[in-house]
This record gives sequence, C-alpha cells and structure tokens, in this order.
Amino acid sequence: MKKVSIICICLMMMTLILSPIQQVHALTNKELDVVLVLDQSGSMKTNDENNLMKEAAKTFVTMMPSNSRINVISFNLSRSTWQSGLTALDSDDTISSATSWIDAIEYTGDTDVGNAVADAIDMFDDSDDTVKAILVFSDGRNDFGYDKNSEIESDERLDDTLTEAKNNDIQIYCIGYGEEMADTSGTPYQKLDSIAIADSENRITTKTDAGSISEYFNTVIAELLGSNVVEVINNQIEIADNVKEANINITCDEDISTVGLELLDEDGNTITFDGTNAKLFTYTYSAVIKLYDPSPGIYTIQTTKDVEISATYIPYYDFTLDVLLLSGDNEVTSVNSGETVTINAEVKQEDITITDFSSYSDVVATATITALDTNESSTMNLSLSNGIFAGNYTFNHEASYQIDVDVSSDSFELSSTMTIQANAKAIYINDNAIEKQVLDKTFKSSVTKILDNTTLSNVISDEDHVGYEIVNVESSNNDKVDVQLTDNGLELTGKSWGSAHVTLTYKDNNGNSVDYTFSVKVSDKALVALFAAIPFLIGLIIVAVVLFIMSKSKIIKGHFTVNEVIIEDKGHTTIIATEKTYPANAFLRRKKTLATGISQYASDLYNMTFDEDTQKLYELINTHSMINEALDTIKFKGTYLGMKGCKLVIKKNNHVSYGDQYSFGKASTHNLTTYSQFTIYVQDDQGIHMSVTLSYAPKPRRKKQDDFEDDFSFDHTSSNDDFDDFTF
Repeated sequence: MKKVSIICICLMMMTLILSPIQQVHALTNKELDVVLVLDQSGSMKTNDENNLMKEAAKTFVTMMPSNSRINVISFNLSRSTWQSGLTALDSDDTISSATSWIDAIEYTGDTDVGNAVADAIDMFDDSDDTVKAILVFSDGRNDFGYDKNSEIESDERLDDTLTEAKNNDIQIYCIGYGEEMADTSGTPYQKLDSIAIADSENRITTKTDAGSISEYFNTVIAELLGSNVVEVINNQIEIADNVKEANINITCDEDISTVGLELLDEDGNTITFDGTNAKLFTYTYSAVIKLYDPSPGIYTIQTTKDVEISATYIPYYDFTLDVLLLSGDNEVTSVNSGETVTINAEVKQEDITITDFSSYSDVVATATITALDTNESSTMNLSLSNGIFAGNYTFNHEASYQIDVDVSSDSFELSSTMTIQANAKAIYINDNAIEKQVLDKTFKSSVTKILDNTTLSNVISDEDHVGYEIVNVESSNNDKVDVQLTDNGLELTGKSWGSAHVTLTYKDNNGNSVDYTFSVKVSDKALVALFAAIPFLIGLIIVAVVLFIMSKSKIIKGHFTVNEVIIEDKGHTTIIATEKTYPANAFLRRKKTLATGISQYASDLYNMTFDEDTQKLYELINTHSMINEALDTIKFKGTYLGMKGCKLVIKKNNHVSYGDQYSFGKASTHNLTTYSQFTIYVQDDQGIHMSVTLSYAPKPRRKKQDDFEDDFSFDHTSSNDDFDDFTF
C-alpha cells in the first residue's frame, strides 16, 4: 500500500497550476517558449508503468507563467502534435486542452526520437526575442526495427537541427525514464545526453519521482526565467511589492481534498478564490493557489484539519533591467583606451523605474567587466541612489570588453550582458558561411574532404582588420567524422555512416572568440543496400513466428483450490471450510471471473452435501445479484502459453477488497506466477459480507492425490471466535 500511496502522490502533483478562466494576466519580464517532446513508444510501458511521464508533462505545463507559449509533441515512429504552433497559456481552456491531450497518449510502437526533437526545434521563430526551451521525456531507447535507412536519416536530421539549436541558444533538457538510466555509459542514457544541450549542469535528470521532478522543474524554470523558488516556512508567505503572479504549491501526505485550504491576507481576511485575482486548485495529495497582481504582505495558509503540509512559492515579476554606459550625461557605445565611464542600471516595471527596494531583502547589484583578449575579469558593486545602481570603470587597454550586470534579492534575480569595444571592433560570424557537407564512402574505406582556407575565412568578418586565427576545431562524434586543421585548410574524414556537427573556434588578436558550427553527413551506399535487404531475408522467419504466436492465445494453466468461504449476514456467521480443487479452465470457464468459479463451487457443495450452510452459499451466489456482480468484477487474465501463471485484475469503484477487509473500491492488479494463497472480500449495501480464500498453483497437477493433499493442506476448522477478527 505504501507503493500505491507514492504513486498517488506522483499522479496528483502533476496537474496543479491553472490560469484564470476569463482574465488574462501577462508577465513581461521574460517570455518563455517551450516544446514538450513525449516518448509514447512501446518500451515506455515498462520504463514508465505508472504513467509518471504524463503527469510530469502536465505539471510542467501548469507550472509555467501565464505569458508563456507551449506546444506538445508525442512520438513513436510517427509524431502527433497538440497544436499547429506555439500556443499561449493564458486561459483555463488552453491548459485543459493541453493536459487532456497529454492524458490521451498511449504507449505503442517503435521509437524515433530524432525527428521528434527536430520537429520541436523547427517550431521556434529565431527572430523572436523569447527564452526558448525543449523538454524531452523518454527512456532513450531509439528503435527503428530493421529500417536502418530511416534511422540514419533521423539521426542526420537530428544532428542538423541540434546545430541550429546551439547556434540559436535553444535550451534542451532531458528527463530519462527506466532502470537503464542508472548506467550513464549505456546507450539509452548516452542518447539523451547527446540531445541535451542546455547551458546547465541540470540539463538531464533520471530522477522521476514526484518530489525530485517537482524540484527539477523548479530549477529549470528558475534557470530559464531568472526567478527564484522561495521555501514556505510555518505556512507563511511574504509577497513583496511588484509581484505580478504568485504560484503557491502545496503538498500533503493525506487526501488534501478533505483537509480544507484557506489563504489569509495580512489583515486576517480570507482570500476569495473566484478566478479573477485568486484561484485554488485541489487534488488528492496536492493543491495550488495562484494569485494575480497580489497586494504585498504576509499571507498565511490554513487548513481545516490538523495535518502537516509543505509548500513552495514562485514569484513572477515583470521587471526589466536597463543598463547604459554614460560618459557624463551622454550614452556611449564605444570608448577609448584609458577612458572612464559610468555603468548605469535601472530596475523597471511597466517602463517605470523602481526607486523603493525596502520590501526586498538582501538587494545586491554588481557589474563584472571582462577583457576578452586576456579573459581577466573584475567585479564591482554598484551603489543605489534614487532607484539607480551606478559605478565607474576605466577601460585600461585596447580590447573588446564584456559587461555583465546582476541585480538580485532574496526573491528575484535580473541580469543583463553587453559588450563594448575599446578602439577596435571584434570579429563576427557571417550567416550560412559553410553549408552542410556530404561525404560519400564505400563499404570499408574512409573518405576525406578539404575545406580550403578561403572557405574558412568566409565565415568571419573582420571589418577593422584586427586579424584572427582558428584556435580550435572539434567534431561532435569522432567515430563518424574526424577533423584536423592543416596548412591547406580543414580536413574532414568520414569514417562511418551517420552524421556529426563540427565547431570552429575563431579568435582575433584582441582576444575576442566566436564559435561557428556546421553539419557533416557521411553516407555509405553499400550499407544502404545491405540494410534494405535485411527485411526481406528475415521476412519468412517473422511470418512464421507471427503465425505461431497468433495461433496461441493467452491461457491460464494450473488449478485453483477454494479453501474457505465465510458469510456474515446481520450478525450471523457462516463458515464453509470444504476444500475443492478445479483445473483453471474448468473453474474460470469462458468469462474468466471469480463469479464463475464460486458459482461452480457452490453448486458442487449444494449437490454433494445439502445442509444449511451450503444452501446459504448456493442461494447467495445464485439469487443475490450484488454479491454475484461484485465477484464478476474480479477477472483473471492468462499469459502466453500459460508460462507465467496468470494475472488477477480488480476494477475500480466496486464492492471488492483484495487481502484487506478495509480497502474496498480500489482497483488493483496482482501477478500470480507461483503458488499463491489469497483472500477476496466482497460486500453489498444490505449488510451482507463474504470472504473467499483461494489457492492458485500455476502448474498442472501431476502428483498422486495423497501427495497433493499433503502439499496443499490447510486448517479446515474455524470457529465464530476466530471470525471476530474478520471485520468490515
């Protein structure tokens, strides 16, 4: 039951945060565009048997601020997309549509992660000034069956678009599912590791339990938006001034829908969750409160039931950080060597400078200036006066400088980066300077191609003739494409079928560095023909195997023994301890429900020993529809050839409890792969309760009767005193 509770917590934490139905609350500090890429291949049935991926995906959708845009792609060997393009999360209807679409995903088929990620990258508009991210949810098992040509084409397209993502600052995070993720050197983990290109040590995670995934999503959002996650202590939340949207996430080990949640403002007034400026969403083990344009102050979470809760608070601001370099009263974009300028930073909201920071703790503003020729940095504090953070800096030599300004407090963090040239202009990249390179090789040999120095020089513009050189060249996969810098240019060696991307690092004489990346494809016509022939060579074998498997259905071998039946009817207890053993097919028949077997058992006893107890059982099974209907919801499913026993399945919302007379109405599944003894409890709304104790042995009986009775002997005697412990 502990496992079931953990699963419930995972499931309920996933669909927490929804936007208001009518009013749209936009955040303008940073706009976030995200595409979720969800693996729906058949292997995920095993690696995500509790459907944690779906719930995690819905969690991330609802955790995003309301000015975000999102789309969702699910994939196996084909792809399905929720919307045709990125869609704003500014209403309940939009979020409900996204989460419902995710819920409908079914795990089936083989896997093509490459084209799915490539589709996600293609959804972004490179000209948009937004934060762009992709979250890939997968077990990393890329599987095309025997269609190797399609696999190579998918990998090639993936490599091309990963190059595009890197050049356009698209962050890609990966969430890995399954036990194979524990082996970081294994193929599944390495596949996801090759896709994740976020500028963060958190670009990939394999911890998918509810607590870990919630913490991971908080970290990802904080990294993308520059926000902070605030821990809630003693159920009190301090909301500072200028907060535009506040998300308060609450979890509880008990059913939170029975706890009762309230939020009090600083004056002790209860907040009304009417969907205009505040809304409450409750689930079984979690809830979320969303506040829009909240008044500053200390808010308190209250529960109507004495339970322990935990909470986090994510504030979203529409702050912007404006940074200028001033010489006197004039803004400058370049300086002379030895010149002193003022670094001027202002925090604004809706284009109005914020001058009062008294409601924020630990406000710090710093500027880090880096000379790009030497990579030497110096950091200075900026002083606050009339809402302006300022400090003076002298550029002591001729070079390009990078200036990073950070303003942060206990609940927000803003940053801005700019560059300035001291007497010279840095080199920069020309667009599409080197097109994709294609190398055709034979079955066993490699192929080499030279990109001459003229081609390499076309990558760079050096308007001030500072001078530059290539200081590094790197291949993303040396087993497929090897690269060497020679006097004649860049030597590309295609070693094996596939693709890679090559990165060139240029550095000018002032120390400024820029990277340029292009794709290289290695094709092998001999291998293409070989892989194309494989499906035909094994076709007859596959047909034969499929025909054999289809000729067999899932069956249940072995036998069932009814050990004991106890009936409680208005204080009267009937105990029937006559053991009877049946072959599985005779016991379950075509319907394969427990009602069939118990009906057979009742009839046998009624015909064999016509007494009051057996008559009571016979009449209860054959005339009492609710007890019989409850038994009819208990189904047995076979396994192929009966090799792995059978599976007992109990549907949800019934009058049945497995192994525990207190857990009625819960759905459950139990694998009976070895000798098993278990008890089923059923009840109706007329006060009648019945328990059935059975034994299942998956192998056919082959022993003599005396030996069998020795192996399956039970205490057939029970008293009403013993039954006192059997309560409902």
